[in-house]
Amino acid sequence: MTPERRLWFAALAHGLTDVAKGEDTRWIGSRDFRMVCDLVGLDPQAVEARFDPEAFLRITKAA
Repeated sequence: MTPERRLWFAALAHGLTDVAKGEDTRWIGSRDFRMVCDLVGLDPQAVEARFDPEAFLRITKAA
């Protein structure tokens, strides 16, 4: 994985963490969200459809 892609993965994880914590719930579905997903190589609609804030927080706390 390229350094740039790792950076965008980190940006996606940070944004999803904020959403899961209720800090920026409008980010998912925004133009910025779609751009970050595209840069990572993920389908934004698929990420949005599968995103479970509670499960995401459990997984990130365990890591």
